[in-house]
Formats: sequence, C-alpha cells, structure tokens
Amino acid sequence: MIKWKSSKLKLRSGESEVEEYKKCIDELIHHDNVQMMKQFKHHHSITCFEHSVNVSLYSYLICRIFGLDYKSAARGGLLHDLFLYDWRTTKISGGKHAFIHPKIALSNASALFRLNYIEQDIILKH
Repeated sequence: MIKWKSSKLKLRSGESEVEEYKKCIDELIHHDNVQMMKQFKHHHSITCFEHSVNVSLYSYLICRIFGLDYKSAARGGLLHDLFLYDWRTTKISGGKHAFIHPKIALSNASALFRLNYIEQDIILKH
C-alpha cells in the first residue's frame, strides 16, 4: 500500500483515476532500489522517495489535464532521483551532485527497468 503522507495534494478524482495512477507506477514503486530512496533525505524533512512520489503524482495529473503522456510522466517522475546516495556526504567523481545526479539516476533506472524515450528524457532533464 502506498502512503501519500508528504503530498499536500488532496485527490478529488474518481477512484478509477487513482487506480490508473497506481497501475502506471506499480512495476516500479515496490522495487527494492526504489524503496531504498526512503533511506536518503532530499531536502529538509522529506525523503527522496517521498519527493519522487510527489513529482510523479503531480506530473501524472498535469499531463492528464493537458492530454500528454501521463504514464511516462508518472514513471519518469518516480525515477528522476534514483541516484541512491546521500548527496550531502558522498563525493561523486565527474562533477557536482546537482549536475551529475540525473545521469546517475538514468543509469540506475535503465539498469532496472525498460524505459521508453520520454521516460529517459524526463529523468535526464530532471
């Protein structure tokens, strides 16, 4: 079961829309590496996992409103910070975290899941 505790968004949509969102991310959300994002703080009191679920959910809803590829938006949003390290204490060769972590997230996500071009682009462009 997914808990949306950090999301300030209150879903007023019908159950079918919520279920459709969950189907978009179901393959991803339960994977051990995605769950590992719960171990890393993003900013302040939110974890990378909570942040990524929020990005995923908001992206899904916005793309539905505008008739865009909401499935890819939900998946890309969930995986966009799959870098799996504490960026405050870990030194990364090749550049600063802010500039290098999208490439690391894409590499990690691509190794775990089959991603389409849009999902890859979302992760890389962050």
